[in-house]
Amino acid sequence: MENKDAKRGNYARERVNLKKALACSFFFEAIVIEYSILEDRTQSVLQYTAPLEKRDKKLHGKLLHIMEFSKSEGSPAFGIFPEDLFQRAFAWKDSRNDVIHHLMTTEKSPEEIKEAALEGNELVKEFDSAAKKYKRRLIKKGLLSTDSSSEDVTK
Repeated sequence: MENKDAKRGNYARERVNLKKALACSFFFEAIVIEYSILEDRTQSVLQYTAPLEKRDKKLHGKLLHIMEFSKSEGSPAFGIFPEDLFQRAFAWKDSRNDVIHHLMTTEKSPEEIKEAALEGNELVKEFDSAAKKYKRRLIKKGLLSTDSSSEDVTK
């Protein structure tokens, strides 16, 4: 696992880059950054919940895993990740894939690309907020220490 400070720096830099991309109407770039941030956030959540060998490498699988364990009343994630967040994330991912993978073969209007970028930005904010709440809950319940917040508690 990479250095926590370096990761925080990368994350902060990409949040700034996302804000700039949206402000300059670079929506395609914003979508790429949003996807990367969601990949990172889901991986961060899963590092505390899923054994390494069971972690999915793709965003869809990561979202499914988090959605499932957050439904269980006994889970520390219960009530933190609303189901509509996952439904919107799946829809956004499909929209993002359509934009990215078919850029040269379909006619996507600039408005459709803008809409996908703006929705992705909202998902990034909401998922980031939920991930932070989840981590705070793990710390509060003693399932994660504050001095070793990158350790994998599933070992």
